[in-house]
Amino acid sequence: MEISTEPAVTRTRKARVAKPAEPKATKTAANHTPDKPASTVSRRKAAKKVELVQDIDLQPMIATAAYYLAEQRNFAPGYELQDWLTAEQQVRSAQAA
Repeated sequence: MEISTEPAVTRTRKARVAKPAEPKATKTAANHTPDKPASTVSRRKAAKKVELVQDIDLQPMIATAAYYLAEQRNFAPGYELQDWLTAEQQVRSAQAA
């Protein structure tokens, strides 16, 4: 019986085929309406991104405020959502000022 010194599984490198460059998409009616320039659409998208970042940054502050509201009620169950919404309102009004 012969023992082979070659590995049982041979790995080969696959050549990557370069993908052809896709042409840039042109602005269509789906991207903006005729009465609004494309810059307005891009500003709205940027504003939404900023809103999301601000919401994420406020979440720990809202959670802390909701905790203190629950503490004032001696952590009585059933008011979690109300506490969160009240805390959110307080934090957002403090941020606006």
